[in-house]
Amino acid sequence: MENALDDLTPTEMARQRVEMQIVIDGIASKLGSTPGDVLRRPHFSREASLLNGAWPIAEKLSANKVYEHFGGRRTLKNAHSLEQTLKELREANTKGSMFGIALYLAASIAHHHKDLSPSLTRAYAIMTVGAAAGDIAVTSGKSNFLRQWGKWRGAAPLYAALLLHMRHTREIYMPRLGDAEIDRMVLAPHSIRQILSWATWLTNWATTTIAPNSKDPYIPPAEAIHIHFPGLAEVPPLRELNDMQLFAARQWNQPAEAEFEPKSVYLGWRKQKG
Repeated sequence: MENALDDLTPTEMARQRVEMQIVIDGIASKLGSTPGDVLRRPHFSREASLLNGAWPIAEKLSANKVYEHFGGRRTLKNAHSLEQTLKELREANTKGSMFGIALYLAASIAHHHKDLSPSLTRAYAIMTVGAAAGDIAVTSGKSNFLRQWGKWRGAAPLYAALLLHMRHTREIYMPRLGDAEIDRMVLAPHSIRQILSWATWLTNWATTTIAPNSKDPYIPPAEAIHIHFPGLAEVPPLRELNDMQLFAARQWNQPAEAEFEPKSVYLGWRKQKG
């Protein structure tokens, strides 16, 4: 069996021996003795004996209960730093929110605007105009957006439901709230039930509805986060697109897609609005 507590490379083991020798040499220097004398001192020998006796027990407990089932100590050694973990969490939150908005927009178009194709690319076009207006941030480039959608789409229904629950204005854009207010809004039992109910409905819709210009649903069932929610899946408050979103959605058809310029579309809407 692989040693789960001391899964070190030969280089690492050699370095540990050198470090231990440095410690022993330091102790010997302080005592005016030699390293050999230090190792033979009764107190040192007694502690070493206790450690040697305890080591197999600690090794067995660790191997059986902590490390062994997760790849041994190598898993811990190769784990990301706290900084890297926080960075990945921030990325997950940013990307999850972005694709939650995209899924929400597609579902809203499908339910309220039957004359428009509820494609992800149209949702992306709407979001880019929202970004030009300064409302949200969205990744640059349609191809890049669709590629990232393939990675994060499984979590989109949950983020969409979360954003819907937190929405204070007419938009599904993340409100600027403090951590305490977010905790209060999201962690209350009735809030959790509502979020999970909407997320379940959105998951069902996205995994059973064929996306436009595709043979597959928006989210392949195998990639979806399936929520075991005991209550009924409720239809979330899918609102009609607002004026700017609807203008952007229709502009996606004309002119040609390659000529769609979000800033120009936004200014065109402003001009039309007067």
